[in-house]
Amino acid sequence: MAVEIEFDAFDLVHMALYSERFNCVKEANGVPKGTYGDLTPFGAHYIGAMGEFALRKATGSPLDLSVTKLGNDDPDIVINGWTVQIKTSSYTGRDVEYKLNTMGDFNARVLVGVRILTPLKCEISGCISKTRFMKIHEVKDYGYGERLVIAAKDLSPIDILMSAPPQKNLLTVLCGIN
Repeated sequence: MAVEIEFDAFDLVHMALYSERFNCVKEANGVPKGTYGDLTPFGAHYIGAMGEFALRKATGSPLDLSVTKLGNDDPDIVINGWTVQIKTSSYTGRDVEYKLNTMGDFNARVLVGVRILTPLKCEISGCISKTRFMKIHEVKDYGYGERLVIAAKDLSPIDILMSAPPQKNLLTVLCGIN
């Protein structure tokens, strides 16, 4: 079951400052701007920040808010000893999907999908282990290259990640591994 998170004014300002700082560091270091469809680089980073802040708010776990020249390969957050990659979608249709460019972009043991509902509210769709993702993901091309895709309906409830003791129980639930 999805968990809804509502942001307050402090959250909004913090996300905006984090996103702008991200852009400034990249620009100052000559990192080429990515292409994000109709979004500015700030808008794309802000969407990602919304997902990260939603999970922080839901779990109380600290985020790594460091900004490096070329990004980093560190996980977004650690929950119960599990490294977590957060993917955020601004898609407003029925069948939400979460996308990775490559399997190398899955830099944690668990992926959490977050969907933006309104400018003030997100929904944490659920989570999936890297092992299970590798087994059930689909490859799709949306006109900008192939992506590895998982449907929100294929994610396990986020409560499993937040309440399970570290390591063994989570693997059992998410992948059927003992």
